[in-house]
Amino acid sequence: MTGSAHPCRGFTLLELMVTMVIAAILMMVAVPGFLSYQRSSAVYAATSSFSAALNAARAEAIKRAKPTFVMPTSGSDWSLGWMVFVDLDGDDAYDKTKGDVLVLTQAAVPSGVSVPVSTAAPAFVAAAGVAYVRYDSYGIPRSNATTTLPLPNAVDFSAGSGSTRTTRRVILGIVGRPRTCDPVNDPNTTCTLSVP
Repeated sequence: MTGSAHPCRGFTLLELMVTMVIAAILMMVAVPGFLSYQRSSAVYAATSSFSAALNAARAEAIKRAKPTFVMPTSGSDWSLGWMVFVDLDGDDAYDKTKGDVLVLTQAAVPSGVSVPVSTAAPAFVAAAGVAYVRYDSYGIPRSNATTTLPLPNAVDFSAGSGSTRTTRRVILGIVGRPRTCDPVNDPNTTCTLSVP
């Protein structure tokens, strides 16, 4: 027997082109949804990390009965990351050589996530542009040893633009506990604190 009863058959050019058109249509539908999901995930992760840092600082302040800070790791830009430390020497700055205890550090937020902070939110931006949240030994946010901050204060984490913009807001209440909400879609009016 010299030949096969079933000759080999490949795809025709027409079948290949139809398959590629269908794949292109599916990509056009799926990619924007995936990018939106990716932005939302980055915003939610950054918001959760910031809330966790505030909770950790409050817990350390109560546990050690010492002022504890959450500060940006560089300047006053929260998007570059932040650190939590116990200020044992009372100079309102982190210095390992003076015995201050570093509790945790957070790397910069993902690219594309912005962290605008209102200058009307002194818990997050203090005098002379220094950004910080300071907890006293009772876990209450204060601007110094005796002055309670005018609260609530808020910081937003956002990504995207227009109708695809995702925003989560961290609000610091008077007792120092943070909470998160969606200032755009949340029906709770307490999430409408003004942050530019």
